[in-house]
Amino acid sequence: MDSLLSRLFLYWQTRSLGIGVERLMVILPVAIYFDHQVHEEELKKAQKILRERIEPQNLADSVFDRIQLRLEEYQKSYEEYITDRQKALEIITQDIQLYAVIREIFESDGVVGESEESIEDIIKKKFDEAWELDDPKKRLLEEQEKHYERGWKIENPLKKP
Repeated sequence: MDSLLSRLFLYWQTRSLGIGVERLMVILPVAIYFDHQVHEEELKKAQKILRERIEPQNLADSVFDRIQLRLEEYQKSYEEYITDRQKALEIITQDIQLYAVIREIFESDGVVGESEESIEDIIKKKFDEAWELDDPKKRLLEEQEKHYERGWKIENPLKKP
C-alpha cells in the first residue's frame, strides 16, 4: 500500500510541469531502454539532463524517480515500451532538437549499439514523411523562393500607373 501511495504522490507531484518536461518523461526512459538494458551511465546522464532543465532540483529528482518507475514497467511489459517508443518518435518528429537528448543518452555509456544507431534512420524517415510537401505545395514553395531570390519585387497588377 505504501508503494502505491508513494507512486500516486509522485504522479501527482509531476503531473503539470509543462509540455517540455512531459516530453522528457516520454523520451528519456525510451532512450535509456532502447537497447533493452538499463546502464548506470545512462541513468546518471538522464538525471544530469533533468537537473539542467528543471528547477527546483527536488522536482528534477521527482521526474527522475518517475522515469525509473517507467523503466521498471518496461521490464515487466514490452508492449508499454513499444507504445512509448512510438510516442517518443512522434515527439522527436515534432521537435527535432530533442534528438540531441537521445544522442546524449546513447553516447553516455561509451557504446552506441547497432539498435541505437538504427533510430537515426527511423527518425530521419519519420521526419521526412512528416514534412514532405505534396506537388501543389512544392510548386507554391518554388514560386515563393523565386520571388524571394528576386527581392520580392512583385508589381501589383491592379495598381494603376
